[in-house]
Amino acid sequence: MFDLDPAIPFNLMGDPLRVSQILTNYCSNAVKFTDKGEIVVSIKVDEKNNDKVKLIFEVRDTGIGLTEDEKDKLFNAFTQAETSTTRKYGGTGLGLTICKKLSLLMGGDAWLESEKGKGSSFFFTADFGIKTEDEKRDFKLGGDLNGMKVLIVDDNKTSCQILREATETFSFKTTIVNSGSEAIKEISKTTDEPYKLVLMDWKMPIMDGLETTRTIKQIENIRMPKIIMLTAFGREEVAKKAREIGINEFLVKPITYSSLFNAIMNVFGKEMKFKRDKIDNDNIYEKELLKLSGARILLTEDNEINQQVAKELLTGVGFKVEIANNGREAVGMIVESKDSTHYDMVLMDIQMPVLDGYAATKEIRKYKEFDNIPIVAMTADAMVGVKEKCITAGMQDYITKPINPSQIFKALIQWIKPRKDLGKEENNSITDNEKYQAGIALPEIDGVDTTEGIKRIGGNKKLYIKLLRKFYNTNLNFEIEIRGSVEKNETELSLRLIHTLKGVAGNLGAKELYLSAKELETDLKDNSGENFENLLSATMNSLNKILEAINSNVLNEIDKPSRIQLTKAGLIMKLKELLKLLKEYDSEAGKKFKEISYLPGFESQFEDLAKSIDEYDFDSSIQIVSKIIKESK
Repeated sequence: MFDLDPAIPFNLMGDPLRVSQILTNYCSNAVKFTDKGEIVVSIKVDEKNNDKVKLIFEVRDTGIGLTEDEKDKLFNAFTQAETSTTRKYGGTGLGLTICKKLSLLMGGDAWLESEKGKGSSFFFTADFGIKTEDEKRDFKLGGDLNGMKVLIVDDNKTSCQILREATETFSFKTTIVNSGSEAIKEISKTTDEPYKLVLMDWKMPIMDGLETTRTIKQIENIRMPKIIMLTAFGREEVAKKAREIGINEFLVKPITYSSLFNAIMNVFGKEMKFKRDKIDNDNIYEKELLKLSGARILLTEDNEINQQVAKELLTGVGFKVEIANNGREAVGMIVESKDSTHYDMVLMDIQMPVLDGYAATKEIRKYKEFDNIPIVAMTADAMVGVKEKCITAGMQDYITKPINPSQIFKALIQWIKPRKDLGKEENNSITDNEKYQAGIALPEIDGVDTTEGIKRIGGNKKLYIKLLRKFYNTNLNFEIEIRGSVEKNETELSLRLIHTLKGVAGNLGAKELYLSAKELETDLKDNSGENFENLLSATMNSLNKILEAINSNVLNEIDKPSRIQLTKAGLIMKLKELLKLLKEYDSEAGKKFKEISYLPGFESQFEDLAKSIDEYDFDSSIQIVSKIIKESK
């Protein structure tokens, strides 16, 4: 569980990598030595002034604990509490020595409190600067939600305490019960002010969260509350039953204030993000990324839009990117490089045709000379067991789609090994990119969070508009393709089609489409498509809304009015100049095309020409331009 002090400043200046290293070490030990009970990660404010704060980090477990003698030894290098512990659990104790040294370097200290058989608490402190424009967590509620009654149902007292603190921070009136039967009694009470929301734990003794919810749904003469289920075991284990009984939302433990707030806003149809103005979390990795600039990454991804999103983000911070379109290509490129240091990392999509990510990784690991290349999976399936499957296949880690810049930057810093020749490439910061493209107007796309989509490609507005065009062209026939594959029982193809749509939608910021596609994919995968028609209808409603908006606000409003209006003679002259560039395979053809206005009567040909030039299909472009020139005379 996470227990975070609301008084912690929002924008801290410090070393996120070192803090992460200490917390990872503490948490790993806690998991290793705790067979049952709980592990709580808490962060509190110790001291604070105008521009500086000292935080206390604690990782508390209910594990085997330590004697006084063992506690005295534990922070000494290469010293284990006792040799029997090493034999049973592994380890040398060196990690805690490094943790203490890192905390001292950050102006803090490290220590522990423990009692044999009753668990341990490992602490460290660190000093952080506070940005002058620090913003608080601004959990803005709609007027109808302020002060609403919330019922927390959980048999774990620590979890209840944390949830109470969170909900009271949101201004809710909170009541706690520790069992399903108590929850039913509480909701059954007839009052003028009923509960609007229930936070329901899944795993409870006697009556679990599913059974409790089913019973609540059967209570007569009550105003039914929204129900959010909390589970530490992943959605896929309870999703089917939960959908059947009408659970409104899931949250996977450990819960954070922001994830809980977003879930609550979602079930009540409110804005899903708490406000965070002027914050760019990706800049916190800038110094570490500079040290790795010039590193070569093999991006293995079968979808062209996802390729461009990832490539733009990576090249924008100084990395060299090569692309493999499937696992087979990736294996071939690595083997043919004949150099174990040619690639500093492989980013491997899991679901691909020809050879998927798991199989490709196993193939690569057969070559001992390439065994040290870190392989990090990219997947839109953030389910329990996926990470273990990735590790078993020979990968080091995995990151989830849609691409989150902070997450991918953390993986790069963690797994790429610094070399002497790295850190010399020019690093194009996001800030510079935004300044360069400040004059590019962004279209409004119904159903798409364009701000989020642009962030995923490092702020490149020009590329984002291009990706919207490509999304339009590649998904016009989606319904025909998915229906055809389902009718032919081509399950693998069906899943890949919807998985690709889901991933691209997420990367572009199309949240509603992403969620609809996710439900459709789950139905096809887990339920053999028993609710296929309803879920496809919802997906197509979201998709068609976006396609119509792109057609109106991108293809028409951006392309056509910006073109210089020419006389017919002037237009033909420009077309001939364009034809010359196309025959020379000159990339300037794209710029030349933007100078040419649409010729009345040739609208469809110009649409085809825009598409072929956008895809660098110069041969098709030559044919189209030649035909337009000939027919316009």
